[in-house]
Amino acid sequence: QPVWQNTGLSVLIGDAITISASGTVTFDTAGRAANPDGHPNGDLSVGGRSTLVPGAPAHTLVGRIGSSGSLTDISGFLVGSNFSQIATKSGTLFLGFNDGFINGDRASVNGGGIGDNNGSFNVNVTIN
Repeated sequence: QPVWQNTGLSVLIGDAITISASGTVTFDTAGRAANPDGHPNGDLSVGGRSTLVPGAPAHTLVGRIGSSGSLTDISGFLVGSNFSQIATKSGTLFLGFNDGFINGDRASVNGGGIGDNNGSFNVNVTIN
C-alpha cells in the first residue's frame, strides 16, 4: 500500500489549489482517531522525521507536489480539512496521512506503524 496517494492531478506553478476533506482515520491500537485536522483531543504533536511531512502536525491530512510519492523528499504541506493556496511548484498532487510510520533513513515504510491505521478521508480538489 502506497503511503502517498497519487491524485492523478497535475499542478502548474501559479495554479489555485482548493482542497476540502472530511472523514476519520484510526491511527493506533488504542482506537484513537483523527479527522483531516488531526486528533480532536489536542494530540497535534509536531511530526518528526518519521512522518511524511516533518514539521506538520501529526495525524493530519498532508500533501506534496512532485514527480513521485517519494519518502525521501520531505517537501510537503499541511492540508487539513480546508486548504487554499497558489502552487509554488509544478508536478503531480499527492496526499497522505501524517503518521509516524517512515523508517529513520526514510528509505522505507515501517509496517508496524502503518499496520494499525484504518479509515479514510473523502477529499475534493479543485485546481484553477
